Amino acid sequence: MPVELFQNDKVTPVGITVQALNLGNVRPTIDAAANTLKRFVPGQEIYEMPHEPDKSYSSLRALPTATQGPDVRADPTIWGVFFVSDTNGPKGLPF
Repeated sequence: MPVELFQNDKVTPVGITVQALNLGNVRPTIDAAANTLKRFVPGQEIYEMPHEPDKSYSSLRALPTATQGPDVRADPTIWGVFFVSDTNGPKGLPF
């Protein structure tokens, strides 16, 4: 869906139209403790996914609720990524 951008005054157009994906659905997805993810904010339960995964991240452990129904969501404990699941869960996409 095209989205028109405005400047800080919320009236003056920036002059470009962009595509946006609004992630309003937030649900825990990755078991950060089981995957020993690096904390993004020291002392807080906010983690980051590895930028260049090594062999230890060849398979990440998801929480059991991560595959319930089709969804595009953000995980409140994982910084900077979003997750997509389908109705078939871990068996793969239906196409």
